Amino acid sequence: MLEMGLTYDHPVDMWSVGCCLFELYTGKVLFPGATNNDMLRLQMELKGSFPKKMLRKGAFNELHFHQDLNFVAIEEDPVTKRVDTRLKNHTNKLALYVSRSSTSSSHFSLRANIALKQSKKN
Repeated sequence: MLEMGLTYDHPVDMWSVGCCLFELYTGKVLFPGATNNDMLRLQMELKGSFPKKMLRKGAFNELHFHQDLNFVAIEEDPVTKRVDTRLKNHTNKLALYVSRSSTSSSHFSLRANIALKQSKKN
């Protein structure tokens, strides 16, 4: 959240604690982005787009978001070093999965159980 220039307050502390606990428990970096833009992209891939109200408050939102507050992904080709920018609209994949799967609750719970078993194996 600090990547966007938001004020430092208690919700930022809670987000940081959650990220640190995940990393301590798993031994993996939660958002291994090379740049602030890359870390924001990874956060939105996990949680979906940030609320527009929050984005409007950011001091650095013009660095990462278009005027209509859609995310501007900045990617560099590792070979040519050419920088490519494009607009992205992230949706919360988990919420989308649950909403699509909830039409048949028994089918959803079956898929959820399979997913849980797979995650325990890894």
